[in-house]
Amino acid sequence: MKQLIAVLALGAFLMPGIASAKSSPGGTHFKNNPPYDCSVTKKPSTPKWLTGTKKEKANDKMVTLTWDDSDRAHDVVIKYWYTGGSTKEKKTGDDSREKVKKLKNGKLYSFQVRGYSNCGKSGWSKVFKMTP
Repeated sequence: MKQLIAVLALGAFLMPGIASAKSSPGGTHFKNNPPYDCSVTKKPSTPKWLTGTKKEKANDKMVTLTWDDSDRAHDVVIKYWYTGGSTKEKKTGDDSREKVKKLKNGKLYSFQVRGYSNCGKSGWSKVFKMTP
């Protein structure tokens, strides 16, 4: 019996992903957690707020966005555009802060974020506008 316990303990040490099942609490990165069971878990929640800060250096063509977590999201998409320009999207991890670079200085940009997982996509956040 002691030998069986030792073998099981060694297996748990060498293969921790197989020896224990870890649930995904939401707002955590997909690469570190298993997909949600969509028969139980709802699609991600819509971020309630989005804000930003201006450039760190003069004429650096970037802004830093911050938003509230999208519950049950594995990753986040940032959508941004300016009047007369094309809409672009940037995929990020599950962090709630991201730098958006290669913007045109002096243009008024609109930004939105939303979370997604294997259970679906959240709605888009309210639009936040900023000029880099």
